[in-house]
Amino acid sequence: MADHTERLRQAARARHEATLDKATAALRSLAGTPEPITFGRLAQTAGVSRSWLYRQPELRPQIEQLRQSSRPTRSSVP
Repeated sequence: MADHTERLRQAARARHEATLDKATAALRSLAGTPEPITFGRLAQTAGVSRSWLYRQPELRPQIEQLRQSSRPTRSSVP
């Protein structure tokens, strides 16, 4: 029986990279809108799960930074 382990690894790596590209493109798109960026909104836009986004060390800091910068500043005066 042939060992297809390496071919499976390559396919998984390619699928991961394609998903990462899709999420990155969605993040860029959302960054240009006035609405707040959330993991849920990005997941829905990119067609990925929120849990997948939380596990991505390449994306998570970018998402969190954009979330902080898109938060409205509150005035101390009511």
